[in-house]
Amino acid sequence: MKQTSLKNWENAINEINESDAIKKEHRKTNIKRLFESWNESDEQQEQQETLEIIESMNGILI
Repeated sequence: MKQTSLKNWENAINEINESDAIKKEHRKTNIKRLFESWNESDEQQEQQETLEIIESMNGILI
């Protein structure tokens, strides 16, 4: 499962980095909302798994 999540994360980051300015701005807003909802989540295990994926992604510009 972790490998699938990492691959999905990489695909999403590639899509973000290759998008035009308007799409990047929309995605930036959506990512902000994602992190806000993640911050409010009661599931510590889910937060930890997400954090591990984020930390594993070096050199990614969002």
